[in-house]
Amino acid sequence: MTDAAPLPGRRPQAGSAEGKTLSGRIRFTAPVRPTLRAVVQSVELLLEPEAERGVVRVWEALSEAGLPSQASHTAPSNRPHTTLVALSDLAAETESAVAAAVRGRLPVDAVWGDVTLFGRGPWVLVRLLEPSVGMRRLQAALADACGVPDDSLSSPVRWTPHVTLVAVPDLAAAAEDDVTQAVAGRLPVDGTWGDVVLFGRGPWVLVRRLEPGDGMRALQAAVADACRVPGDSLSAPERWTAHVTLARRVSQPDVARAVDLVRERLGREAPVGSPVVASALRRWDGSRKVEWVVARAGGGGQP
Repeated sequence: MTDAAPLPGRRPQAGSAEGKTLSGRIRFTAPVRPTLRAVVQSVELLLEPEAERGVVRVWEALSEAGLPSQASHTAPSNRPHTTLVALSDLAAETESAVAAAVRGRLPVDAVWGDVTLFGRGPWVLVRLLEPSVGMRRLQAALADACGVPDDSLSSPVRWTPHVTLVAVPDLAAAAEDDVTQAVAGRLPVDGTWGDVVLFGRGPWVLVRRLEPGDGMRALQAAVADACRVPGDSLSAPERWTAHVTLARRVSQPDVARAVDLVRERLGREAPVGSPVVASALRRWDGSRKVEWVVARAGGGGQP
């Protein structure tokens, strides 16, 4: 989550029917839900049935109005929730620490806050929560159990509790055309292989670095601009780290063996400094789990 900008318009007056809706208390009594996704590991609170139905009705109203809505995500896991902790990885042994941290702490409650926007466009439309002392203590205990770093948005001092109404992780339709135009005539691009390194704080992601050539850097910058990548994103040209992923969720006991094995194999087949060429650009849509080729060297792609 980045900057939150309240929506323009009148705030409900205290004592009005609208105001009562916004200030109504909600409780979280369902078990804390751990979710295991390709991009993020999270621990989430589920709402009581009445509050959940209220959020779902908002989702449906947005959808019926022809607007983006969480209602369009039909996976069984898509239900109203508030995220307590979100990290790129959680160690397997952390699961028991999570269970211990939540034991005896439910239910917790909160007060509905205003509707606001996260991001810099396309935005995430959310409803804020004003957490009770119990909810804050639960979140702090889970952050500690999960080893959340201080600079994470899940650290207790930076955590912003909310329920998502509309998340737009996809590229805007217009941006798809912009990406195609940005890459036109730029392929192939080249670089050189770098060393094997680890990303994360454990369990780790094992990657091989790439030292991009000028053409690859220019292509990445053009695509980032076409996708309206914000300056604080890891995909911003000045923060982008070119790499190829070799393995995810590498635990402490396996780190040395994995790195040695990969370095030995790559040292024989493609040592550091070896040239590498990229001749196609792929789009991966994580929400729909589909991929397609945008462009290839010499022309060609698929819709």
